[in-house]
Amino acid sequence: MRPIAGRRTPQKNSTAGHFIEIMQNGQKIVCVLPAYNAERTLERTIKAVTPNTVDLFIVVDDCSQDATVCGAQRLAQDRPLKIIRHGKNVGYGGNQKTCYRVALEEGSDVVVMLHPDYQYDPRLLEALKGLVTSGRVRCRAWLADSRKRSFGRRDASLQICREPGSHLD
Repeated sequence: MRPIAGRRTPQKNSTAGHFIEIMQNGQKIVCVLPAYNAERTLERTIKAVTPNTVDLFIVVDDCSQDATVCGAQRLAQDRPLKIIRHGKNVGYGGNQKTCYRVALEEGSDVVVMLHPDYQYDPRLLEALKGLVTSGRVRCRAWLADSRKRSFGRRDASLQICREPGSHLD
Protein backbone atom coordinates (compact mmCIF):
# COMPACT_ATOMS: atom_id res chain seq x y z
CA MET A 1 0.00 0.00 0.00
CA ARG A 2 1.35 3.39 -0.92
CA PRO A 3 -0.04 6.91 -0.77
CA ILE A 4 -0.47 8.73 -4.05
CA ALA A 5 -0.22 12.48 -4.39
CA GLY A 6 -3.41 14.16 -3.28
CA ARG A 7 -4.50 16.96 -1.01
CA ARG A 8 -4.39 16.24 2.72
CA THR A 9 -6.07 19.29 4.21
CA PRO A 10 -9.70 20.06 3.43
CA GLN A 11 -11.78 22.76 1.66
CA LYS A 12 -10.21 24.93 -0.96
CA ASN A 13 -9.89 28.60 -0.18
CA SER A 14 -10.43 30.28 -3.54
CA THR A 15 -8.25 33.28 -2.70
CA ALA A 16 -5.29 31.41 -1.28
CA GLY A 17 -5.54 28.27 -3.44
CA HIS A 18 -5.27 25.83 -0.53
CA PHE A 19 -7.60 23.77 1.65
CA ILE A 20 -8.77 24.60 5.16
CA GLU A 21 -10.59 22.31 7.61
CA ILE A 22 -14.33 22.80 8.05
CA MET A 23 -14.88 20.66 11.16
CA GLN A 24 -18.46 20.16 12.35
CA ASN A 25 -18.82 20.86 16.09
CA GLY A 26 -15.04 20.55 16.37
CA GLN A 27 -15.06 17.05 14.88
CA LYS A 28 -13.14 16.01 11.79
CA ILE A 29 -15.36 14.08 9.38
CA VAL A 30 -13.59 11.71 6.98
CA CYS A 31 -15.34 9.91 4.14
CA VAL A 32 -13.62 6.69 3.05
CA LEU A 33 -14.27 5.01 -0.30
CA PRO A 34 -13.04 1.42 -0.81
CA ALA A 35 -12.56 1.34 -4.57
CA TYR A 36 -12.12 -1.45 -7.08
CA ASN A 37 -12.63 -0.72 -10.78
CA ALA A 38 -14.69 2.36 -9.92
CA GLU A 39 -13.50 4.55 -12.78
CA ARG A 40 -17.00 5.06 -14.21
CA THR A 41 -18.79 5.92 -10.95
CA LEU A 42 -16.21 7.47 -8.60
CA GLU A 43 -16.57 11.03 -9.90
CA ARG A 44 -20.37 10.96 -9.80
CA THR A 45 -20.34 9.62 -6.24
CA ILE A 46 -17.88 12.13 -4.82
CA LYS A 47 -19.42 15.10 -6.64
CA ALA A 48 -22.84 14.18 -5.22
CA VAL A 49 -21.60 14.79 -1.66
CA THR A 50 -22.79 18.26 -0.63
CA PRO A 51 -19.82 20.67 -0.43
CA ASN A 52 -18.47 21.29 3.10
CA THR A 53 -19.94 18.04 4.39
CA VAL A 54 -16.65 16.22 5.00
CA ASP A 55 -13.16 17.40 5.87
CA LEU A 56 -11.37 14.73 3.86
CA PHE A 57 -12.13 12.01 1.32
CA ILE A 58 -9.89 8.94 1.32
CA VAL A 59 -10.02 6.70 -1.76
CA VAL A 60 -8.36 3.32 -1.24
CA ASP A 61 -7.86 1.60 -4.57
CA ASP A 62 -7.57 -2.18 -4.34
CA CYS A 63 -5.32 -2.67 -7.36
CA SER A 64 -8.00 -1.78 -9.92
CA GLN A 65 -7.57 -2.81 -13.53
CA ASP A 66 -9.13 0.43 -14.83
CA ALA A 67 -8.28 4.13 -14.40
CA THR A 68 -9.79 4.54 -10.92
CA VAL A 69 -6.61 6.15 -9.57
CA CYS A 70 -6.40 8.63 -12.48
CA GLY A 71 -9.99 9.65 -11.84
CA ALA A 72 -9.27 10.14 -8.15
CA GLN A 73 -6.21 12.25 -8.97
CA ARG A 74 -8.37 14.54 -11.14
CA LEU A 75 -10.88 14.89 -8.31
CA ALA A 76 -8.08 15.72 -5.85
CA GLN A 77 -7.37 18.93 -7.75
CA ASP A 78 -10.41 20.73 -6.30
CA ARG A 79 -11.39 18.86 -3.16
CA PRO A 80 -9.67 17.41 -0.08
CA LEU A 81 -8.83 13.91 -1.23
CA LYS A 82 -6.13 11.44 -0.28
CA ILE A 83 -5.45 8.42 -2.48
CA ILE A 84 -4.01 5.10 -1.34
CA ARG A 85 -3.32 2.28 -3.80
CA HIS A 86 -2.71 -1.30 -2.74
CA GLY A 87 0.20 -3.03 -4.50
CA LYS A 88 -1.88 -6.20 -4.72
CA ASN A 89 -5.58 -6.92 -4.38
CA VAL A 90 -6.43 -7.54 -0.71
CA GLY A 91 -10.18 -8.02 -1.17
CA TYR A 92 -13.10 -6.00 0.11
CA GLY A 93 -12.49 -6.72 3.80
CA GLY A 94 -8.82 -5.81 3.55
CA ASN A 95 -9.69 -2.65 1.67
CA GLN A 96 -12.15 -1.64 4.40
CA LYS A 97 -9.49 -2.17 7.06
CA THR A 98 -7.10 0.09 5.16
CA CYS A 99 -9.83 2.73 4.84
CA TYR A 100 -10.47 2.82 8.59
CA ARG A 101 -6.78 2.66 9.53
CA VAL A 102 -5.87 5.58 7.27
CA ALA A 103 -8.89 7.59 8.48
CA LEU A 104 -7.73 7.14 12.08
CA GLU A 105 -4.16 8.08 11.12
CA GLU A 106 -5.59 11.29 9.63
CA GLY A 107 -7.12 12.19 13.00
CA SER A 108 -10.77 11.57 12.14
CA ASP A 109 -13.47 11.87 14.77
CA VAL A 110 -16.23 10.58 12.50
CA VAL A 111 -15.65 8.08 9.67
CA VAL A 112 -18.24 7.51 6.98
CA MET A 113 -17.85 4.71 4.44
CA LEU A 114 -19.32 5.52 1.05
CA HIS A 115 -19.15 2.99 -1.77
CA PRO A 116 -17.78 4.65 -4.92
CA ASP A 117 -20.26 2.86 -7.18
CA TYR A 118 -23.12 5.15 -6.07
CA GLN A 119 -24.61 2.20 -4.20
CA TYR A 120 -25.96 4.61 -1.58
CA ASP A 121 -27.12 8.18 -2.09
CA PRO A 122 -24.19 10.42 -1.02
CA ARG A 123 -26.55 13.32 -0.28
CA LEU A 124 -27.57 11.54 2.94
CA LEU A 125 -24.21 12.50 4.46
CA GLU A 126 -25.26 16.13 4.79
CA ALA A 127 -28.50 15.20 6.57
CA LEU A 128 -26.73 12.93 9.05
CA LYS A 129 -23.69 15.15 9.72
CA GLY A 130 -25.27 17.35 12.37
CA LEU A 131 -27.01 14.44 14.07
CA VAL A 132 -23.85 12.42 14.45
CA THR A 133 -21.58 15.31 15.47
CA SER A 134 -23.99 17.05 17.85
CA GLY A 135 -22.98 14.96 20.85
CA ARG A 136 -26.63 14.73 21.86
CA VAL A 137 -27.31 11.50 20.01
CA ARG A 138 -25.21 8.39 19.94
CA CYS A 139 -26.44 6.23 17.15
CA ARG A 140 -25.58 3.39 14.87
CA ALA A 141 -26.69 3.62 11.28
CA TRP A 142 -26.74 0.93 8.67
CA LEU A 143 -28.33 0.25 5.35
CA ALA A 144 -30.76 -2.61 4.89
CA ASP A 145 -33.06 -3.62 2.09
CA SER A 146 -36.71 -4.59 2.34
CA ARG A 147 -35.73 -8.16 3.29
CA LYS A 148 -33.69 -6.80 6.23
CA ARG A 149 -30.36 -7.90 4.79
CA SER A 150 -27.38 -5.75 5.64
CA PHE A 151 -25.86 -3.63 2.90
CA GLY A 152 -28.87 -3.45 0.58
CA ARG A 153 -28.47 -1.98 -2.87
CA ARG A 154 -30.96 -0.03 -4.99
CA ASP A 155 -33.91 -0.54 -2.62
CA ALA A 156 -31.87 0.40 0.44
CA SER A 157 -33.24 2.62 3.15
CA LEU A 158 -31.34 4.27 5.98
CA GLN A 159 -32.22 3.13 9.46
CA ILE A 160 -31.03 4.74 12.67
CA CYS A 161 -31.08 2.83 15.92
CA ARG A 162 -31.02 4.76 19.20
CA GLU A 163 -28.49 3.71 21.75
CA PRO A 164 -29.63 3.48 25.39
CA GLY A 165 -29.58 6.91 27.02
CA SER A 166 -29.60 8.91 23.77
CA HIS A 167 -32.07 11.67 23.00
CA LEU A 168 -33.69 12.33 19.63
CA ASP A 169 -35.41 15.63 20.48
